[in-house]
Amino acid sequence: MSRSKWPRYSLLFTAMFLSAPLLAQNADDDADGASPLEEVIITGSRIRQNPVDVRTPVQIHNEEDMDLTSYLSAADYL
Repeated sequence: MSRSKWPRYSLLFTAMFLSAPLLAQNADDDADGASPLEEVIITGSRIRQNPVDVRTPVQIHNEEDMDLTSYLSAADYL
């Protein structure tokens, strides 16, 4: 991309990204004939537990895994 076209393309891409949320909005919510929402049920669990007793995922890495990457130290790998 040449230097002279850079401002034109940046303005074009900015306009495209800023207008995308506007296209996703409806001007009239009842245009499709949907009735208003009467009830919302949210289910979930927030049981307090001791973090020491909770199961957590464990990942095992060995020397072969580290050799397959381009990291130079174990700190970079982790």
